[in-house]
Amino acid sequence: MKPLVSVITPYRNAKRFLPGFVDSLQRQTAEDWTCIMVDDGSSDGGPAFLAELVADDPRFQLMINTNPKHWPGPASARNCALTRVQTDYVRSEEHTSELQSQF
Repeated sequence: MKPLVSVITPYRNAKRFLPGFVDSLQRQTAEDWTCIMVDDGSSDGGPAFLAELVADDPRFQLMINTNPKHWPGPASARNCALTRVQTDYVRSEEHTSELQSQF
């Protein structure tokens, strides 16, 4: 089944927030979503940590912001993620968010 919603989440040096954010997404009652998480230049080991955290969940897509013209910045990272969106709806969330169980 094609996901209905893409959740776009840029992050930078956010390793300590990632478990709570990922857990809140995985607890959603709906399963027709995907999350595109874009590293925006982390130096805290967050990308490798996140890769391990979501290794068994194919709904997560991990990216690195490679837009050199606007590097770094959350807006640039979101634009990078938009190139991967294949859903009807897009939602942007901060990595510090812990979402309720229903979008």
